[in-house]
Amino acid sequence: MSKPTKFISKLYEILESNEYRKYIRWQTSGDSFVIPKIEEFSQKVMVENFTTKCFQSFLRQLSMYGFSMKKNERNQKQYQHQYFVKGKFKDLYKIVRNQRVSTVLVDESNLNQIRQSNIELKMQLDRLKEQQGLLSYHLRIQSKKQELILLKLDDLLKKCQKKKNPEIYKPYKQTWDLMMNLLKGYQPQYGSILIEPLYEICEPMTPFSEIQNTPLQFPFI
Repeated sequence: MSKPTKFISKLYEILESNEYRKYIRWQTSGDSFVIPKIEEFSQKVMVENFTTKCFQSFLRQLSMYGFSMKKNERNQKQYQHQYFVKGKFKDLYKIVRNQRVSTVLVDESNLNQIRQSNIELKMQLDRLKEQQGLLSYHLRIQSKKQELILLKLDDLLKKCQKKKNPEIYKPYKQTWDLMMNLLKGYQPQYGSILIEPLYEICEPMTPFSEIQNTPLQFPFI
């Protein structure tokens, strides 16, 4: 007597085993089966028995062997073949692989997969838009922050130049130049550190104490 193919015999064996009943099981009539938990079926049953977890591959195999699919009264997808019946192992050899692959089973699953992918892509797009908006907001704040610092520094320089003894500014020229280069490189946070040596030649109240502690200018701090 001819033997069934490996895929068909393995599928029949799985259905006959109580080990996988909550993932895949016969219908009461015994002439079809359902897979109530597709994700768990893919992760456990397929990995352990078919060395893959791709459910599409499983559906493609069913199509190749001539299985058909329809929904039962509980809106579950049930798969059936005239020779794939519970208790009739001897008829399994009659199930042969068709080289012309039917896409009836695969198409619907592909459609659901595409829909799910579209939902996930939309969620990712929404997150990117939100992040873009947040980044744009912080860039505007940073630009405003740098603008205010530069204005204060310009005012500070003018005050230094008005001192009766301009020679007092010379020891700080290197510090000043470095600070301005950092600001041009969009790193204003270093400016407030490097300007500290200039405190002694300017007014006690520096512009940075105002900038850092003014909530109206920097509400995000």
